[in-house]
Amino acid sequence: MRTKPYIDGLKNSQRIRVLLDDFGVYTTVGECSRLFTNYSHILATRAGLNVLSCQNQREIAAGETVSSGINVTHYTSSMTCINVQINLV
Repeated sequence: MRTKPYIDGLKNSQRIRVLLDDFGVYTTVGECSRLFTNYSHILATRAGLNVLSCQNQREIAAGETVSSGINVTHYTSSMTCINVQINLV
C-alpha cells in the first residue's frame, strides 16, 4: 500500500532544511510531523511547506524556474510569532 503524501506536490522523501526561530534541522518532508514535539512548530512547518508547494506548482504552470526555499511568518492562536525558513536540499 502506498503512503499518503504529507504535503500535496512534495514527496515524503524530499530532503529539506527547516529553521524555526533560529533552530535548524535537516530532515525529510515526511518526518516533519514526528520531529517536533511542540504542536505550534508542527503547524508552522506544515504551513510553510504548503506555501512552498503552492508556489512551486504555480511556477511550474507558468514555465518559470522553481524556487528552492521560502520564508514564512506563522502566528499561533495566542498571537505569538514563529519565523519559519524552509529550503529544499
